[in-house]
Amino acid sequence: MTHEHAADFIAGADQRPPGPDGQQINYDLIGELIGAAFDGCTSCQDVAITLVVEDAATCARLVELACVAVAGTLGGLPANLTSNRAPGLASPHFRRLARVGFDGHNHRLYVECAQMIPSRRRDAANTAVDLLVGIMTT
Repeated sequence: MTHEHAADFIAGADQRPPGPDGQQINYDLIGELIGAAFDGCTSCQDVAITLVVEDAATCARLVELACVAVAGTLGGLPANLTSNRAPGLASPHFRRLARVGFDGHNHRLYVECAQMIPSRRRDAANTAVDLLVGIMTT
């Protein structure tokens, strides 16, 4: 990013746990991505999301954070975020990760995300960002 966004998310050290198998998560990058998206800065968002999808563990955590935020807001995950048969705008790749990982088996979410090609991780990450920004603006 070439500039900062007012909404850049900075998590404290106690809010930066590793992935389920000890994977390092780039929380600063997640914060930059969410901040850019919240501010509507597509050039910064594109740079940040490209870096996120290159790091499978960071991408998995982004999806996990979106699932936790939605579940906290709605009391669970609706079918249109987990089932490919339900209508909705969530990408099938986000739905796949949410389906395998949000039932208390987040290890599977990280494994599945690591096995995805970057373009599929990008689809999942875009849905996650849309959900997080949507929750932040309601």
